[in-house]
Amino acid sequence: MKNITKIFSLYLFILGISAVFGAWSINFSDNMMQFPPDILSTTPFTTFVIPGLILGFIVGGTQFLGAIMLWLNARLQYEAAALAGFTLLIWMCTEIFMIPSHHWIQIVYLVFAMITLAATMFFLKYLPIKK
Repeated sequence: MKNITKIFSLYLFILGISAVFGAWSINFSDNMMQFPPDILSTTPFTTFVIPGLILGFIVGGTQFLGAIMLWLNARLQYEAAALAGFTLLIWMCTEIFMIPSHHWIQIVYLVFAMITLAATMFFLKYLPIKK
């Protein structure tokens, strides 16, 4: 069962890379994603700087934290994985509700958040917890 937590750790690491890449692409790459500036008209933001920082540091950071703690078999590894799942879920729900235009990738990341939370619940139920 240790291999499955290593695979889950890699999964969270890839999600973390994805969040950091998303943050970089909307802030530092001349809008690589081609978002029109008026997409933020229904949000409290006027530029992509703050959303990009939240995406990169908070969403990406919790994914990396969960990945590292799972990889190292740390004491609070499952709690860190749950934090990563909830952070991604909150980010995606907020994005869907605040921005009027929708894209299929939002559903994909919602599913990733649910997979993260479901896998964490599985681990909490079936794998031993370090004390």
